[in-house]
Formats: sequence, C-alpha cells, structure tokens
Amino acid sequence: MKSLRRRDIDRRTWASPTTIVFAYETIGSGSFLTPELDFGLSYEGSPFFSFGSSLVTGELTDGDYPFITVGVAEWLTKEVDDEDFAIKGIKLEHVGAILWVSVSSSTAYTLSHNLVFEGVAYKNPMVR
Repeated sequence: MKSLRRRDIDRRTWASPTTIVFAYETIGSGSFLTPELDFGLSYEGSPFFSFGSSLVTGELTDGDYPFITVGVAEWLTKEVDDEDFAIKGIKLEHVGAILWVSVSSSTAYTLSHNLVFEGVAYKNPMVR
C-alpha cells in the first residue's frame, strides 16, 4: 500500500476536476471579444476549452446557417509563489480568460454560446 503525505491528502480534498460554463450572446455577424471571464477559482494550468451555440429566437434561413468559431484570445493568470507548486513545475495559475467569437452569416441571428472550461482547479480559499 502506498503511503500518502499529509499535503497529498490535503491537496486531494481541495483540488479536483472542475467544469465552469459561461453564457455569452451575440447578435448578427462579425467578430466579438468577450469581457474578462473570471473563473472564481484557480486552475493549475490552462483548462480545456470547448463551446456550443444555439439559436435564441427566430428560425434558421435555409442555406444561410451561421458559421461559428470561438477561441481563447488571452488567459488571465497569476504567478504562484509556493514551494509545493514549484516542485510540480506550476508557475502560473489560470484564473480567467478573454475569448474571441466569430459568427459568419448573411442573417442577423441572435445566438447563445456556452463557453466551457474544464481542468483541475484549486477550491481552497487560502490558495487564491
């Protein structure tokens, strides 16, 4: 049986896989930047990002479906000054992001975008 050090046990109680979802709405075509999205906690590295979009109102125009893509424009980070983190090679905690959203269509659709971040996050308020 493998023995666990106290800090490993503590870490397991306050660091775990965490998913955060933000909703962002766009109207019409073009490129948009989101405001700063604050995670409210710290991920140990850049979290996995994915998105999904849906039509808010109206109907789709046949042959003019919106082409949508979303990406991370900037990760919001803070430096870590902790011995345990240095041992693991973690220098930056990811605390938020700014995303770009690009919508291409001739019709001015109102779209809702679910912006999903997944990764190992620290939930202990003493860490942040």
